[in-house]
This record gives sequence, structure tokens and C-alpha cells, in this order.
Amino acid sequence: MLALSHKLLKSVFGTGVIFTTAWLISLFQSYFTHKRIIWRTSTVVRRELPKFFIVAGANYIANLALIVVLVDHLKFQLILSQIAIVALLTVINYTVLRLWTFHERHAHDGVIH
Repeated sequence: MLALSHKLLKSVFGTGVIFTTAWLISLFQSYFTHKRIIWRTSTVVRRELPKFFIVAGANYIANLALIVVLVDHLKFQLILSQIAIVALLTVINYTVLRLWTFHERHAHDGVIH
């Protein structure tokens, strides 16, 4: 989608605008996929969405920082570094999303509040 958008719209919008727009669209799509399919929460969007964006932003910054350190400073291979980073951040993101972003308090009777 990003490549097609870039090819069609690069004369009107710059690469940065196209990339940022595609990233934001993917964040919303990812949020609603997580909410409906993975976590199946009933919490209102305005409570979860800002948390989801914070986690996504932190993930992006962590990924960027780690890839720069591993590849540019420690001279590790790019692909292997990215595989290791994705594996690490997947576990961290899952945990944060479960415990903070999509956490619903459950009463003893099993009713979601």
C-alpha cells in the first residue's frame, strides 16, 4: 500500500507525508484489529487508543534506537539485529498491551466492568 501510494502521489505529496499518513492509517488498523480480534475488549476507544499510540510510539523509538546501536555502533548484521529486536519487542509489547492498554478489570462473578 505504501509503495502504491508513493508511486501515485509522490508528485503531489512528499515521501515523508505519504509515509506518515500510511503509518497513521496502519496504527488505527492495528488498534482495531487488536481490540476486536486479539483482546476482544469492550472498553471505550478513548481509553485504549491513546495508550495504544503511546505503546506504538515507544516501540518505534526503541526499535530505532536499538537498530542504530547494534548496526551502526556495534557493527552487527542488519537482518539478524532486526530479527532479535522484533523478537524482544514483541514480548515486551504483548505484555504492555495485555497489562496496560487492553486491560479490563474482571469481577469475581465474571462480568467485565
